[in-house]
Amino acid sequence: MGRRGHLPLPCNAFFTSWGAFVVSDIATAVEFYIKKLGFQLAFTWGEPPTFAGANLGKVQMFLAKGTPTPSPDTGAVYFLVGDADQLYEIHRANAVEIAQAIDDRPYGIRPHSYIPGFADFTAQ
Repeated sequence: MGRRGHLPLPCNAFFTSWGAFVVSDIATAVEFYIKKLGFQLAFTWGEPPTFAGANLGKVQMFLAKGTPTPSPDTGAVYFLVGDADQLYEIHRANAVEIAQAIDDRPYGIRPHSYIPGFADFTAQ
């Protein structure tokens, strides 16, 4: 038994995790993720939509209607990608507003961030 009588979870209890951005307008956010970032729409929920899922390869993330509170200092979702430089150029070509330019960081990764949502895309 774990602390306070709780059973410990087996190491295979978790299969995946989803990142979610809180956005003020689901339709606008879905359009941004599809047209600017290259995601595919997985689903929307509600009429009008208040929740959506978007896929990029094997990665799925959620968009939830609410009041966003982004921080320019840190990402809300981090994506590990094979070629961050190539993705950065695609984002620039698609007129994505870049919050933080791509650069080598002292902690050994090469991320960039975009607005809205402040997601970091980091090379392996």
